[in-house]
Amino acid sequence: MRSTVIPVIMAFTFALKTNDLTPGKVRPITIGTRTIAIANVGGKFYAFQNPCTHMGGHLSEGMVMGPVVVCPLHGCQFDITTGERLSGPTNRPIKTFETKVEGDDLLIDIDV
Repeated sequence: MRSTVIPVIMAFTFALKTNDLTPGKVRPITIGTRTIAIANVGGKFYAFQNPCTHMGGHLSEGMVMGPVVVCPLHGCQFDITTGERLSGPTNRPIKTFETKVEGDDLLIDIDV
């Protein structure tokens, strides 16, 4: 039996106006049923799951230091460019989402 190749569908969705998130800040947004954290690191935007993979702490309430977010509950650290877990009590990475800027709109691929 032959397998069928199903194309990946990019589903970029409006998230926010770029001037609504200043450099060094992170904030949560909800798209559909997903709560996503968005960080502005030196004018570049990163989107990643908001609940920490350890105990569900809100990463949007954590500190962003360059490409690293620190969970406010137990200090788990994740690379927001890749989702890789860097330290802390979890071994699981976080999901990241592709972003793009069109004009002054930030769009996120929520990979529908």
